[in-house]
Amino acid sequence: MGIPDATVTRIELHDENGKTRMVLTDGPYVESAHAETGWSQVGLLYLESFIEPFGTLWFIYLLPIFFVVTKLTRKAPPSAIWIVAAALEMAHVATGWTVIDEFCARFVYFYSGYWLAGYVFALSNRVSTSVPRFASSPYRRSYIGNYELLRQ
Repeated sequence: MGIPDATVTRIELHDENGKTRMVLTDGPYVESAHAETGWSQVGLLYLESFIEPFGTLWFIYLLPIFFVVTKLTRKAPPSAIWIVAAALEMAHVATGWTVIDEFCARFVYFYSGYWLAGYVFALSNRVSTSVPRFASSPYRRSYIGNYELLRQ
């Protein structure tokens, strides 16, 4: 009585021209790298997670990679690194590996922040130490009051 073999039902969602297609399949999956394969696949799954992280952890995986690449390219001209990073972003690289694809898509933004941080901090210091130019405007009282609160 019942089902003689264990059956696993898999639900797959695919994007097709702005619509979602749902595919339901069932059966014993022999060539799967999921929990049902047992302890024999744990090591391989662990190694694979370095290039294909679980879920949305790809961003956490990429932060040290961004740091290392930025550190290794310190002696290169920043404009050249930025141009290469921008070209990678514009290329819309799609290898199927999350870390590689997201690195190519996001490194330009990380590097822009690194490269322009000095300018942003200098601008911030300059603005915070200067008197607001619109001090005589109708917003003067509320702005100066908030400005003085921030300076304390």
